[in-house]
Amino acid sequence: QQRRAQIVGTAAALWGERGGADFTMAEVAARSGLAKGTLYLYFETREQLLLALLEEQLAAWFDAVDAGLAGEGAWDGARAGALLCAALE
Repeated sequence: QQRRAQIVGTAAALWGERGGADFTMAEVAARSGLAKGTLYLYFETREQLLLALLEEQLAAWFDAVDAGLAGEGAWDGARAGALLCAALE
C-alpha cells in the first residue's frame, strides 16, 4: 500500500507541474525510483494510474466537504454554496 501511495503521489506531483495528465509511465517510474516493470505490477495501464489519482483527489475533496459540513449553525443555500466553492478551490 505504501509503494502504491508513493506512485500515486508521484503522478500527482507530475500532474501539478504540468497542469494535467501529460506524463508517461516511464517518468512516473523514474521519479518513484522504480523500474518501469515494477510500476506495472501496481498499475497495469496508465489509465489505471490516472483513475487511482483521480479517486484520491475526489476522496480528499469529500473529506474537505465533510469537515466543512461538521460545522455548527444553520445551513442555507448560500452557506452550502460557499462551502462547496471553498472546497473546490
